[in-house]
Amino acid sequence: MELLQLTYFRDAAKLENFSKVAQKHYVAQPAVSHTISKLEKELGVKLFNRSGNRVTLNEHGEAFYEDVEAALERLERGKRRILNMKENTVKVLMFEGSIVLIPMIADFKKQYPDTEIILIENQQADLIIRSRPFEEEDKYITIPLFTERIMVALPKDNPLSKKDSIFIEDIRNQPIIGLLHGSKMYRQLKSHFDLMDYTPNIVVSSGNSTTIAEYVKNGFGIAFFPELSWSGVAGADIVIRPFAEFDCRRTIYVSYKKGAALNDAAKTFIDFGQEYFRKNGYAPIE
Repeated sequence: MELLQLTYFRDAAKLENFSKVAQKHYVAQPAVSHTISKLEKELGVKLFNRSGNRVTLNEHGEAFYEDVEAALERLERGKRRILNMKENTVKVLMFEGSIVLIPMIADFKKQYPDTEIILIENQQADLIIRSRPFEEEDKYITIPLFTERIMVALPKDNPLSKKDSIFIEDIRNQPIIGLLHGSKMYRQLKSHFDLMDYTPNIVVSSGNSTTIAEYVKNGFGIAFFPELSWSGVAGADIVIRPFAEFDCRRTIYVSYKKGAALNDAAKTFIDFGQEYFRKNGYAPIE
């Protein structure tokens, strides 16, 4: 049984005419008839009812068609997968860390100029970057990309900015900018805060790092900043300090769908990213 026989059979079942199959494949009509006759001989049954130029599946053909269609579709998926693995394009969706990831991507492009990185805003991406693994663990492969400390951001004229590290007692009465209830960072910090009987006085909730930085810079309060991801928005008017009593960190992950055939460019991108952050002191910690 040959692939060409199955292809001609499937197309004849759809087009119901051997001549149209011949036209589709740029061959003579007798070649199609001969190929399908060989298939029928091998199977030991006729697959079509023939009436003039029209052919229709008989009961044997209908039973056979379902499996042939599934087999050819699976082969086509395999072909697409191989072609995809050869492509030099990586589509990336970034939920978190764009401020630090964009310089990393720029360095990647310098080393791999033939690879095209496409930043997209939907989950048709090859790689998805976010601060937590997907809950559907059975559907995604998740790899830690880098780990960063959560720090305290203060306006430079705040007296606490002169300290090397910040104790909870230092900020117990300080207004807090930006911390979102329910966010992963909130949950991580809360586990430490609860041990110290501290409830942050959140006066502005926001997930926009630039907005939070503006509030802090202008003296409306202090904020809790991911050290690396938000480093580009701090500026000269903001001082970043670690917590004195605990070390709270978050990890940024890169994920892709299970069963997806990552091309070589995507695999190289992941390896490059991990090495990039390791060299800069932010190796992923699980």
